[in-house]
Parts: sequence; C-alpha cells; structure tokens
Amino acid sequence: METICIAEDNEIDQRILKLTIAKYFRFRNVLFFNDGNALLSYLRSNREDALNLPDLILIDLNMPGLNGWDFLAAFNGIKYSFPKCIQVYIVSVSINPLEIQQTREYDFVKDFISKPLSKEKLAAISGQEIMTTR
Repeated sequence: METICIAEDNEIDQRILKLTIAKYFRFRNVLFFNDGNALLSYLRSNREDALNLPDLILIDLNMPGLNGWDFLAAFNGIKYSFPKCIQVYIVSVSINPLEIQQTREYDFVKDFISKPLSKEKLAAISGQEIMTTR
C-alpha cells in the first residue's frame, strides 16, 4: 500500500492516527482531509493519476460539510472512473446497527471499524506489518 487518505474532522483522532502511522507504518503518502468534500475534490483532481490516487480511504461518517454518508453516495457515482480499485473503510464512533448495515449497501466499503483504530487493525487492512523500531 502506497497512499492512504483519511477524512476525519476530529483533531484528536487525526493526531492519534498521524502518530500511529508515523511510528508503526510506511506509506508513501498519508493525506488528511477535514471533510468529505475536500477528499472528493482531491480524488477528482487526480482521477487519471493512479500514482496519486489512494489505495486506501478511511472515512468518518459524522463530519461537518460533506459528511461520510454524502461522500459514500458521491464516491459510488465516480468509483468506476478511477484507473485502480480504492479500498474504503468506515471508521466511526457509532455502534448503531442500522448505520453499520447501511454502509454495507455500498459494495466498495470493505468494513465498518469502531474508533479508536488500533495499529493491529490498520496493519490488517493495509497489508503492512507493524514496525517495531524506527
């Protein structure tokens, strides 16, 4: 996995993810977005550039502006325009079974992960091993 995009508006959750990724993983690019709109803009502007498109997207459902639900609907309409398959994971504090079921209606959503995202879970979804020394 080369590039990961994370749409998360909570600064504390962003900071925890940044520290976890920096300490335990190697990605070529790690990009953070405060809402789904900024992430969609990035995807659209890099639509034909497989190198800069993410391999993995982690998205929170509850964000201001374009939230995770709006992002999923928009991504569903453009996912086939990308030159590679992008894995999408929901990372949310929600434990509402209805919300979990709703995300499964999108065939491109690989899993619904409850926060906080552990380094073990990130290793499993990224296919990377956890680095023990830096």
